Amino acid sequence: MRTLRFFLWMPALAGCVATEDAAPGQDASVSDAEVSGAVVDAACETTENPLRFDCSLTTEAPAEVAWTVYEGSTPVRTFTSEGTHHAQLLWGLPEATDLTWEASTSAGAASGGLSTGSADLGALSIATFGVGLATDAVMVPLQCDDATGLVAFDEAGRVTWYEVLGGGSVDARGGLQGFDRTPDGFVAGIDGAEVVEVAPDGTVLRTITGLSDPLHHDLAADEDGRLYLLEAFEEDGYVLDGVRVFEGEEEVASFALSTVVTPSGGAGEDRYWAQTFPGATDWSHTNSVELVGDGTALLSLKAQNALLMVVLDPDAGDFGEVVWTLTGADSQLASDFDWSDGGGFYGQHHASVDDEGQLLLFDNGASRSRGLVLGLGEDSVSEVHSVALGEHCPTQGAAYPLDDGGLLVTCATSGTVVAFDTAGTEVWSATVDCGTQAPLARGMPMTW
Repeated sequence: MRTLRFFLWMPALAGCVATEDAAPGQDASVSDAEVSGAVVDAACETTENPLRFDCSLTTEAPAEVAWTVYEGSTPVRTFTSEGTHHAQLLWGLPEATDLTWEASTSAGAASGGLSTGSADLGALSIATFGVGLATDAVMVPLQCDDATGLVAFDEAGRVTWYEVLGGGSVDARGGLQGFDRTPDGFVAGIDGAEVVEVAPDGTVLRTITGLSDPLHHDLAADEDGRLYLLEAFEEDGYVLDGVRVFEGEEEVASFALSTVVTPSGGAGEDRYWAQTFPGATDWSHTNSVELVGDGTALLSLKAQNALLMVVLDPDAGDFGEVVWTLTGADSQLASDFDWSDGGGFYGQHHASVDDEGQLLLFDNGASRSRGLVLGLGEDSVSEVHSVALGEHCPTQGAAYPLDDGGLLVTCATSGTVVAFDTAGTEVWSATVDCGTQAPLARGMPMTW
C-alpha cells in the first residue's frame, strides 16, 4: 500500500505539523444530484479510476454550463460544456477527499457530492513540506519497480491524476523517459522503444513503436500536437543524438547532431550507454529538448557543457540549422557568447526559454547544484538569478518557472522537488520515492 505524508509549515509556530497516512484505502463514491430551473436532470458516476468521474446534464435548451468542483468553499477545478446534452469528465481532483460539484447555467443549476478514492500506486510515497507552491500540481514520472507512468500531486502531496503506462523500472535506461503535455493530454516515452499519448480520461490517443534507435531522457510536444523525440545512435565510435519529429504517428522530419558537429577525442566519464553502445564514446549526451515557440528548440548537451538552439520546425527551409551555441565550461564546441557575469554551468540538464526570453537550466555543477536563469545579449551572456540546493545532484534534474516568478527545481539524485519564490527563498518541497527505482528526473508544474 502506498503511503503519503504531508507536512504543513505554520509561520506562527516553531515547528511543523505532520500527518501520517493521509490517504487511507478509500473508495470513490457519489451522491444524488439536485437540479433546479432549466436543468432537466444531472448525475455523476464513478469510473475505474478513483480520481475521475463521468458526469452528465440535460438542459431544456442549448446552454453553456460552468462546472465547478469545491473542497469546502474552495474551488479546485473548473470546466465548461455547451449544448443540450452535456457530458463532462471531472478530473485533476485530490485523492481521498470529500468534494462537492456545481453545474450552473443562466437559467438553472445542478449540484451534488462526491468522494475521491485512494490512488493505487504501489510503493510510491510522497512527502511534502511548506506552503506557497505557485502552481496547481506537480507532475513527475512514476518510476517504481512495479509500475511506470505519470503522476500529478498537489501542494499537500495528494495525488490528483495518474496513469500507469508500463511495467516496473529500476534502471535509468528503462521505465519512463521524458514526458510533456500535449493539446489533448499527456505523452511519455517508455523503455526507450515506445511513446504513448493519453487523454485525461486515460484513453490512449497515440502510440509510436518500432523505433530502431533508443529513445532517451526527454521528448517535447508543440501546440499542434507534433512530437519531438530524443534518440541516440553510434557513428564512427561516438554516441551522438538526434531528434525525430512525428505528426500523428508519422515521422515527418529528423535531425542528427552528426550533420552539424564533428566529434573528436573523449567526452566526460558517463557510463549511461556502456551496455547499449559498448566501447563508444558518449560525446554529446543530449538530455533535454524544449521547444521555444518560434520553430526552434533548445538542446542540452551534458557531455559538452553546451546548449544548442536548433531550427526544428519540419516546415522550415532551414530545418536543422544551429542558430547559436552557448558553452558553460570546457567543451569541444565553440560558444557564440562571452560571459559578462556568472560562473557558467557544468553537466547541466533541462535547458529551456521562459516567456521573457531568458534561459533556464539545472546546473548540476562539479560539487554544488542550482537552478539557473541566464540573460542573452547579442554576443554576451550573464547570470540573472540562481537558487542553490543544499546538495550535489550529479544525476539529471530540472528547473521550471512558476506562476509567481519563482522556480521549481528538481534534484533527481535525492528525488526532491523544491519551490523557490522570487527572492530565492525555499517555500515548499516534496520528496518522491519508490524504494528501488530509476531517477525522478524532473517535476513539472501543472496549471490546470
